[in-house]
Amino acid sequence: MHASEVFALYRSHIRQTRSLPHHYLRQFFSLRAADDFRKVLQTKDVTLRRKKVKRLSKGLKTLTAANGGDYNAFNRILDVAYGRIGRLRWELMQPWIDQDYPNPPAPIIAGKEKSRPPVFSPALRALQLSNVSRKTRPLTANDIKTPPTLPEHANPQSEDALFLGPFSKRREVNLRWRYFTRESKKIYPPLEVAVEGEDPSAVRTGTGLEGTGILQEAIALATWPQEAFSASSNHSPRPLPFDGHLPIRWLRRRYQELLKRMPVISYLPGQNSPTPRWTVSPSHPGLQTINAPILPAVHRQWIDFARSVEMKETNANSQGTVKGKAIRREQTL
Repeated sequence: MHASEVFALYRSHIRQTRSLPHHYLRQFFSLRAADDFRKVLQTKDVTLRRKKVKRLSKGLKTLTAANGGDYNAFNRILDVAYGRIGRLRWELMQPWIDQDYPNPPAPIIAGKEKSRPPVFSPALRALQLSNVSRKTRPLTANDIKTPPTLPEHANPQSEDALFLGPFSKRREVNLRWRYFTRESKKIYPPLEVAVEGEDPSAVRTGTGLEGTGILQEAIALATWPQEAFSASSNHSPRPLPFDGHLPIRWLRRRYQELLKRMPVISYLPGQNSPTPRWTVSPSHPGLQTINAPILPAVHRQWIDFARSVEMKETNANSQGTVKGKAIRREQTL
């Protein structure tokens, strides 16, 4: 692909970026497009450049659909801009994963430094145990201590270990790290760290977005009152929070859904103990998702049984219909 075609794609990308309904989205995707297209022009390999251009073309389609009011496309650009997915999410997760510990656990394989098991820091542990910051069900303390992916054979006191011998240490290391990596990908990283009762500079771990006001601005957009610009109000109307042609109520609901994927982690210094405490809470309590109770296993079995019976009856009726048609065809002949 020639440079002229890349510049044409870049101009189309910028036109769609300028149509986004909020200045933060416009600024984020403008800077992102400048970096991405600069890397494309610096790529010498033709095949790799073609792959990058294809990815950027797909992103342009997403922006176009989002400006057109597509539900899934707009949610995706919000997730990208606020670090729910993509490169920014990876950067927000690094402070919670890459931490230096004064007393790291001993290596599983003696003499092999790289065989040390992964460590769930207190902050990462709080994120894993909370249903607010998880895409799926939260982990339990036993899951963190002993990953459920480890077989019974890994327990030295189990019958499998007594009969089959000790479990492979290398396999245990791999299983623990795979579980740690997989479950870390299911976390919604917080944008900021809230500090209670202490100087914020005393907290070493942070996302780097403290003080930018990105989270507070998203909360304001999600809770912006519609009656503020109604014609019945005697006061002068407040400026609209969004630009463009998309309905304000529709945009406000998209930001409300976004807040459900944006947890807030709070640092509480220990009063009676030197160990601090981390808590996770929704970014806006009024928009917290109410999780439905988990159906008991017995009830699920009854539902599966009823579905299987219904499926058998449906198959039997269809087979009877086919046989009846065959008999009538034979009688006709």
